[in-house]
Amino acid sequence: MSNEKELIVGLYFKEPNMNAPDFVKMNGSIKIEDLGKFLREKFKNGEEWINFQVNLSKDGTKIYAVTDNWKPEKKQETKEMPKLKTAEELQSEAQSSIEDEDDLPY
Repeated sequence: MSNEKELIVGLYFKEPNMNAPDFVKMNGSIKIEDLGKFLREKFKNGEEWINFQVNLSKDGTKIYAVTDNWKPEKKQETKEMPKLKTAEELQSEAQSSIEDEDDLPY
């Protein structure tokens, strides 16, 4: 998934009415046909969740929603784990080192 953002079609926001109580932060509208089509397309592409941001336009006149498709980069494996020696290999190495001791001059 890319980090690109796209407008969420069919989802609209507006500032609340001046007489609205303080706990009302935003009003919203959903155009069912448009948002339904947008969501079905995302679901068809394997999406289970859609993260989004509610933004203010540069000129400060419109509030809109965009997808937030950011995903963390996958960490690459740095090194392979060393292959562990079998018990037979360890025993063979131990036996070889014991045999080599017989050749010591002292």
